[in-house]
Amino acid sequence: MPKETGLESRCAIAIKAVAYREAVADYRVRPHTQTAYQWYVVLAGGVDMTVDDELYTLRPLESILIPPGAIRSPAMREVPPNYLWCVFDNERLHLDRMERRVLGIPDLLRADLEALVGELKQAPRLDSDALVEALVVRLLIGVQRLNTSPGQGPTASLAEPDAYRRNVVKRAGVFMGRNLHRPLTRAEIAAAAGVSEPHLARLFRQVTGETLVQRLTQMRVLFAKQLLVGSSLPVSAVAFEVGYSSASHFNVVFRRATGRTPSEYRASASRSQG
Repeated sequence: MPKETGLESRCAIAIKAVAYREAVADYRVRPHTQTAYQWYVVLAGGVDMTVDDELYTLRPLESILIPPGAIRSPAMREVPPNYLWCVFDNERLHLDRMERRVLGIPDLLRADLEALVGELKQAPRLDSDALVEALVVRLLIGVQRLNTSPGQGPTASLAEPDAYRRNVVKRAGVFMGRNLHRPLTRAEIAAAAGVSEPHLARLFRQVTGETLVQRLTQMRVLFAKQLLVGSSLPVSAVAFEVGYSSASHFNVVFRRATGRTPSEYRASASRSQG
């Protein structure tokens, strides 16, 4: 008798593109981003995968899950690789603890991996899309369970909750720091950190004791202070440089944070230096 789960039938992922490739000599892909997840699996040879300036070495039967918005660039190691990749939107899988980690393909999943490669290498059939989706989901769930469960798998030590939370918050902070010159949305920051908006909000408060907006405001005010003291830009121009489209809004935020208007802060800094 079939087991009843109580779950509605919904797709776990929505595949946007998937392919198997056999690379040629000097294989290298220029830095680029995706708006969805990318799972990259090396089948033979080796790949140096750079993700946001961090280098990951992938050997045969190793993979990496790259979150949306991350800058990635793969290049061959010694021998041109055979590899597959899948770009997909995540609907229901719990993938946060898999991101940016070298994850091995366990022995019990090899048959599924071979079946996926075989399906991608042959001419598509009427049921190919459904089979490919099922195999990718099976592999992702299997890799996630066997690599990131506490006490299991070769990379379990990389999945410690504290390290994971700090890493997510760090990615969000780096993205905000690089984009202080323009307005930012929570969705953009969450995408750059590779997690959902609610998840990022929870992690940010757990790690820093602040909200995302509070930290972003602090960073903008600090940058504004540097510009007010170190440049001759008008206050209105400083407002735009630190991501505010309205000078009056900038004045309100700056005074709330420092107790002085931008002009008063500049004048006080000039007197102290003189």
